[in-house]
Amino acid sequence: MGSDDMKTVLPADRPPRGGADLLALERDKGGLLPLQVLSGSELINRVLAMDSPEAYVQDLSSEDLYWLVKKVGADDAGPLLQLASEDQWQYILDLELWRKDSLELEAADRWLARLQQADLRRLTRWLVSEEGQSLGYLYFFRRLEVLVKSSDEDLEIPDGFFTLDGIFYLRVPWEEARQAVTAILHTLAANDFQKLQALLATLGGVIPAELEEGMYRLRNVRLAEHGFLPYEEALAIYAPLDPRFLARPDDAEAPALGLPDWVLEEEPLPVAPLYHGGVKGPLAEALSHADDPVFLERMQMEFAGLCNQIVVADRMTSFELEDLIRVSRKGAGYINIALERAASGDLERARSLIERNTLAALFRAGFGEVLSLRWEAERWTKESWFAGEGLQPGFWGEVWGGTLSAVLEPRPRFFAGIGATEHVRDFHCLEEVESARRSLGLLKVLDRLLGSISEGCGLDRRLLRAEAAAFEPILFNPFAYVCLGLEPSLEPLPVEQARAWLKRLGGSAPMAAFEDLFIATMTGYAAGFSEADLQTLETALRTLWHEFEEEYGQVSPETLSSRYAPFIWIESAP
Repeated sequence: MGSDDMKTVLPADRPPRGGADLLALERDKGGLLPLQVLSGSELINRVLAMDSPEAYVQDLSSEDLYWLVKKVGADDAGPLLQLASEDQWQYILDLELWRKDSLELEAADRWLARLQQADLRRLTRWLVSEEGQSLGYLYFFRRLEVLVKSSDEDLEIPDGFFTLDGIFYLRVPWEEARQAVTAILHTLAANDFQKLQALLATLGGVIPAELEEGMYRLRNVRLAEHGFLPYEEALAIYAPLDPRFLARPDDAEAPALGLPDWVLEEEPLPVAPLYHGGVKGPLAEALSHADDPVFLERMQMEFAGLCNQIVVADRMTSFELEDLIRVSRKGAGYINIALERAASGDLERARSLIERNTLAALFRAGFGEVLSLRWEAERWTKESWFAGEGLQPGFWGEVWGGTLSAVLEPRPRFFAGIGATEHVRDFHCLEEVESARRSLGLLKVLDRLLGSISEGCGLDRRLLRAEAAAFEPILFNPFAYVCLGLEPSLEPLPVEQARAWLKRLGGSAPMAAFEDLFIATMTGYAAGFSEADLQTLETALRTLWHEFEEEYGQVSPETLSSRYAPFIWIESAP
């Protein structure tokens, strides 16, 4: 959505529509109470305790109700589904019943059973109405067996069939669908017998493939209004945008964007995606200081559409609350990266960038920052020493190897660490991008150093073919030989010499006293390195030395063996 089709159409003093209070349910010290801290039962109880719970639920956007249902749990969300409108039902079913271009009958069984328990009469009316009859016909065609018996016909009816009029005999062979289908049929018979007979009489003429194709087409049209574009179009969100093509805050020819004409309709705007985008970063800061309802509503509308476009582009098939939150944070993260790069901490400039650019454009600029990191990593790995030796990123260990693997993914991600809830996730801020770039810089100089050491010390390539081959021994084995007064070598240390070396490191002088010797020994192989590369190399080597101290500082030399010595190669016992 570009600036050509955006304009301010509402007065700035008009109160915002569908504001965050619709999701907060209460206020906590002037701020919004996060949905995550409330259990599903607490949410439902607070909704039902309102003066007009039905108005509250139906004033939610379809997206926001979907988030609430996911928070509560689909099987426990009956009260919410009972209060929801048919349009809100349709949105939920559009997301839940389809897998690619096929209606998933098992999902239809589950959701129609939930709606049947929530409001049987309304569901029955809806399934034979113009809006819901396509689903009704296709579902009954696939879940209902029908036999027709005329009054003068002597037809033996198999077991399991029942009749409501003595003409149509019905059976639901599938246990998981039986209760809901039977209840719907009985309700329809009690309320509009003619519609039931019309349904059963025409069910045999259904052409399921044509009906399903038409339903899928209409479903895509409905979802496109919420930002669920066709896959090929949704992929455009990952087309990197050069920040130079963003409308600049000082560009007088790029007016602030507003709301599109269709927002004049009384559709409630979604709050949940933006609400779950996170409370940190320039996007959240700009919103927290905003008091223009037009600006806030544009943010709600655009961000929800952006998140839904990401869902399609990522080919997501799971729509649990955690997945939806992850998408919101991904959207906010890339926007924050673009704003941090372009605004450099200036909140007013960040706000102006948001006003003059679509969130999709900012997302693409932020993704471009991350993608440039992958391109840099790919260029380096093609000519790197370790890749030339046929080694994989795991050669660099859990942290640096994890960082490299994550950056090399088709859509690069951030390695958050072994102790993080998610070891690998999307980038959330510019500092994470720069952290990954620094790690890549360290790997570049270390890789170059390893190539120099392996050439100078005569590396036996068979050592690299070991199952758990790692880079540390290429640094620490030559250092161990030097400490023992021997010529530097990459040969595995005899176990007695390895123990003597470790004993010396932990002798009268603390192990840290050998750090500078380690640095000096290694940088001796760094001929031709620039001053900047030498500084980067020193940083990497000091980091490695501290890891070595932590690993071996409390190890008794007598227990050292080849079975577990991650930093050095030791000869195996005969």
